[in-house]
Amino acid sequence: MITLTQDEINAFDQLKHHLTTDLVLRLPNIRFPFKVQTDALHEGIGAVLLQIYPDGDRPIAYLSKKFTQAQRKWSPMEQECYAFICALDKWHNYLSG
Repeated sequence: MITLTQDEINAFDQLKHHLTTDLVLRLPNIRFPFKVQTDALHEGIGAVLLQIYPDGDRPIAYLSKKFTQAQRKWSPMEQECYAFICALDKWHNYLSG
């Protein structure tokens, strides 16, 4: 059995709160600018389309894609660029102004 301190319990409660509230998708609001964050790992890519609100970034959409065997052999830079290209291709209507 694992025994947690009160600080650890509080930290876990904060994590649960953030995972259940901050990741809720918002509808796009044209009054605020958009931002894209991407990442690539050995298995695939991930991206999030965000809007920059005065009180923080809000997620609008998520994207993930698994690499093929050939794509797994790409350099990390190529994989990161591919993630960005996929995100731009998917969300160009939001990002083109």
